[in-house]
Amino acid sequence: MYTDEEIILRNAYAFREPFEIYVLNEGENTTFLASKDQTSTILRKYRSDRYALGQIRAEIEWLEALAGPLSVPRVIPNTEGHSVTIVQSSAKEQYYARFDYIDGTPIDAPSDQDYFELGETLALLHETSDAISHHAVPDWNGFERPRYDRQFLVEESLKFLWEAPFLNAQDKIRCEHLATALSDAYDKHSMNENFFIHGDAHMGNVLRTGDNLSLLDFDECGFGHRALDIGVPRLHMISARTVEPYWAALLNGYARKFTEEEIRTGTGLRIFYMAGKIPRRMDIEYLRRQPGERIRRYFEYIENELSGMYPM
Repeated sequence: MYTDEEIILRNAYAFREPFEIYVLNEGENTTFLASKDQTSTILRKYRSDRYALGQIRAEIEWLEALAGPLSVPRVIPNTEGHSVTIVQSSAKEQYYARFDYIDGTPIDAPSDQDYFELGETLALLHETSDAISHHAVPDWNGFERPRYDRQFLVEESLKFLWEAPFLNAQDKIRCEHLATALSDAYDKHSMNENFFIHGDAHMGNVLRTGDNLSLLDFDECGFGHRALDIGVPRLHMISARTVEPYWAALLNGYARKFTEEEIRTGTGLRIFYMAGKIPRRMDIEYLRRQPGERIRRYFEYIENELSGMYPM
């Protein structure tokens, strides 16, 4: 069924014995699980035209640098020793990478202890990445990851939302008001920091492995204000209506101080960025279902967050 991926595993990764392959996840990228000889491996097919080759390699270099202090996916080079496999077609280049399969337990119903440990894991990620950045040479490829600045988070998102055919005129006026409020808050609370962030550290990208948490899917990693990283699990709490029981646990685990304004602005910016991606992701099945309703719900979250409705 997945002939292209089977050929890649055979030719680029020397799979000789019979193996099974199926889709593990379809979203920003397509993730395949391949199994043979009672062992499993992950093959990721990167979304076309999203990242340049250098940016994908930068993600992998960060994973290699972070391994040890953190439990993160380990890339497996192809038979030519390259971390990324390039498949050339007449129209485009398609990128693949192979990773070790991490045998862990998903956290489907997180507890306050789980959120405390996620906070600890984020703190360790930020501390470790600061040391890596400090010691890296200026032209290190890891610095090629995207920057989560105002243009990327607000201005580009506004453009795609404004062009969305499933939003009405009232929605677009609301969108412009939110973009203005977020831009003002970005300046007022000095959100133009440039630190490494995971970009998508919610419980769906975490596995429990023994006594530790393994942090997965660095596809959104880049540079920005650290409140953006804190804003991702906060958004998931807002959506699940669990801010009150779990938010303090996450902050206590993180054990670094943000102002309330930084947290609310970072969360609002991250939600607006997510809303802006929806018009560009109509190939993803679940996003095609009532995209306007999803975006309006995100707008409500942002308005409530900036107004201080959700507890701290």
